[in-house]
Amino acid sequence: MADGPKPSAKVTPLRARMREAPEATQRRLKLPEDCPVIPLGVQGDLCWYIDGVGQMVAVPAKSHSKLMLHKLFAPHTEYCKHAHPDWAKTVRLKADEDGNEREIVVDFRPDVVASHLMGACGQLGPFNPVGRVRGRGVWRGEDDDLVQHHGSAIQIRGQTLKAGRHGDHVYPRGPERKAPATDTQPGGAEGPAARVLLDLGHWNWSRPGLDQQLLLGWVCASFYAGALEWRPHGWINGPRAAGKSTLFRYLAELLHYPGGCVMTGNTTAAGLRIVLGDDALPVLFDDAEAGETPERIRMLVELMRSASSGTLVLRGTADHGNAAFTVRFTGLVNSILRPPLTSQDLSRLMLLNVEPLPEGARRPEMGRSHLELLGRQLFRRMIDAWPRFLVEYPRWEAALKQAGMPGRAPEQFGILLAAQDVALNDVPADNDTMQEIAARVAEGTASDRAEELPEWARCLERLTSTIVPAFSGGQQRTLGTLIGMVAMQATWKHPESGDLDVWPASDRDGAARALASYGVRVVLELQGRHPLRRWKANPKFVWGTCNAPQDGSWIIEDFIDNPTARSEAIAAATALYAAEAAQRGETAGAFDAGRFRAALARVQPVVRWDGQTLPVPGGMTPRAFTDRLENLPPEALAGAMAQDGRAITPAMIARGGLELTPVGSGLFELRYGGNQVMDGRAGGAFRLRIGAPE
Repeated sequence: MADGPKPSAKVTPLRARMREAPEATQRRLKLPEDCPVIPLGVQGDLCWYIDGVGQMVAVPAKSHSKLMLHKLFAPHTEYCKHAHPDWAKTVRLKADEDGNEREIVVDFRPDVVASHLMGACGQLGPFNPVGRVRGRGVWRGEDDDLVQHHGSAIQIRGQTLKAGRHGDHVYPRGPERKAPATDTQPGGAEGPAARVLLDLGHWNWSRPGLDQQLLLGWVCASFYAGALEWRPHGWINGPRAAGKSTLFRYLAELLHYPGGCVMTGNTTAAGLRIVLGDDALPVLFDDAEAGETPERIRMLVELMRSASSGTLVLRGTADHGNAAFTVRFTGLVNSILRPPLTSQDLSRLMLLNVEPLPEGARRPEMGRSHLELLGRQLFRRMIDAWPRFLVEYPRWEAALKQAGMPGRAPEQFGILLAAQDVALNDVPADNDTMQEIAARVAEGTASDRAEELPEWARCLERLTSTIVPAFSGGQQRTLGTLIGMVAMQATWKHPESGDLDVWPASDRDGAARALASYGVRVVLELQGRHPLRRWKANPKFVWGTCNAPQDGSWIIEDFIDNPTARSEAIAAATALYAAEAAQRGETAGAFDAGRFRAALARVQPVVRWDGQTLPVPGGMTPRAFTDRLENLPPEALAGAMAQDGRAITPAMIARGGLELTPVGSGLFELRYGGNQVMDGRAGGAFRLRIGAPE
């Protein structure tokens, strides 16, 4: 038979074309189903994998060496020799006596394994780990269910799965975390939450009952750290010997340190980011003192701010690249003194105060095995209560808004109250109970929110407290004092009589020149003459459209005997007098002393004392009020304690430095060094009572 035609050189053999088909390429690059290394995708020059241990790693393309492959597949180091025929490196042995030849596997072919791994990553396409990686903790899954990541295994809807890629997220393996108790836990007095609440009552809180209730809410909410859309933080202040470190040891064991929480006494924000990684766990900052390294504290507070909402944080790297990470944790800090914080940071904090323990105070059970079991039981209680939490949290938030809590406070405290509620109770709280508790929380935390000044107020406070050097005769005064002098609001003490009055015109002019050198000008928007001019020097005082006669000066002297209060009383009474005269249709006429006395009687006198404007208690004259402040008896301050444990004395008030906030008729709360003065006898904020003598 004649030979057929020879194929042309331009014809491509069918077998070669089929070998290059995409389907064939995918079959060749497909990894074995039981491959311990799971490809995730590519990101630039990086190939992302879950290695044989279960951790997520990024390998540059040029680094797929044999040593790197050993690391990727460890501890399954022999897998590559037998998993795929193309991966095996074989040696043909000599034929035996019967002429049979055979091959044995002596190693694997790293170039082939690397090409298959990189090809599998390429088939999966781009992969960005930011926002897709979930470490240890409790996360929100599909349909608002919970995904529990305990280190080597995860639990989704009652199923236990290996750590790895599940859905759109990657759950890499990490150190083991204690799992919840296997048995369902009760609520009520016999439940784990009630026992924890009882243990927290062993500390001497400034707001007994409320503080430990809020702290229990923080502990319970910490089990949901990854699932919450907003993560609350707390700051506990207290003097030495108040048991702060003992409290943190209790909480650390309850939250299963080190696998279930992070506890540190000396760290930086960068160090904490590295330790946490992609975990969503509670973090305990023990003894975070602002005086040692304020910059470190500031960076940690900024990190807590980012962790509240889980926002993306971007940082540059030394090689002009970038690093992106997301932190999610619930933080709790303790210190003797709390540093100044911005309003946005204060709105993210639950502020608690603990006082020194009394003699013979008993500590709660601190055994590690006891607290570990109690923590697992509380963990199980919170996992089972998650559906109820989703229902109760909006109710608590609405109740707090109705109680008058502003801004972010209803969200912050709503999470705390909802968490402790579902942990303690099996039945939802009725509306009346909820509103009562919300009102108590709003009232108890009102002094904490007083520090949350808006930024414009902080700006003015910073500007007015700036010292202007060498104003007059080498004297240094603040910008606020100079503005007050020009506006005739700041008081001046007469060197001979000791009376307080507005500053003399020459000093006011000097203050205006000093302000002008800094680009500041005071413009008084007033009709007619200024109502705060010196009374005796201007007997024909103009009151709106009504002229005051010369003999009207005795009214002021008779009614208000302290010049400190005169200017403000005159301004208020002027407005009342002029308004009432306009209502009667009087556009001009003689000054009516009786009507002015009636208007002045409706004005509550105030005094300027140590840079503060204070209302004079009913039944007291301004002079009697200032004398009382400067000569307080020691018993009036019995129990008043500063944050550092020192007793507040009358001498401290007399020499200044204390802030007085009126909270009622003749009642004032005190702040010393920027911190609330506490009542060491009854607990809570100390209230100074100043009234007319009986």
